[in-house]
Amino acid sequence: MMRDKVAIVTGGGRGLGRAFARALAAKGAAVVIAEIDGRSADQVAKEITDAAGKAYAVETDVSDEASVAAMVATTVAKCGGIDILVNNAALLGTLTKGPFEKLGVDEFETALRVNVIGPFIVTKAVIPHMREAGWGRIINMSSDTAHVGVPGFVHYVSSKAALVGFTRALARELGPDGITVNAIQPGLTKTEVERGPDRAELAKTIVANQSIPRQEVP
Repeated sequence: MMRDKVAIVTGGGRGLGRAFARALAAKGAAVVIAEIDGRSADQVAKEITDAAGKAYAVETDVSDEASVAAMVATTVAKCGGIDILVNNAALLGTLTKGPFEKLGVDEFETALRVNVIGPFIVTKAVIPHMREAGWGRIINMSSDTAHVGVPGFVHYVSSKAALVGFTRALARELGPDGITVNAIQPGLTKTEVERGPDRAELAKTIVANQSIPRQEVP
């Protein structure tokens, strides 16, 4: 059970993030839904509280240090500390599929800004609170694409592969403080591409590169 634990789930307003937030709350954790879409964050928080759970919605841009600092301050003020972080927020469905030579630096940087620097910023902001408690759990959402590669998605695959190195280095560094750092590498889930303009084609491309060619459901 996670009663009395406080969890932050970035990108918790939909898809896997929503599923993580609801599962943590069901186990007794107080959950902060740090989501750039304030409406979806509010909706998930309501779902949790309606089910007798404890949740707070905080509109957050993980790629912005000031926004993250404000979210962490709100979390500590409302919940008293931070025990668990799920770095789930990421771009996929809104990224443009295309050959590498046509991929612009701006879009590559955008993917890295949210998918890699975002977890860096949020993790850096919560670590002092975990160190103070002598306990913490950090879960980074990577992807199986980091192993198999997906044509046309160099930006996304690169960002998810970077999270693997980030996780390994942090795990070694933070272990002595009682903080574990792990990564999860799921295949494509239906919810990850809900907002993408070419979601059907995107799903087809990614699923074709999986060992078991089907979409997962959170």
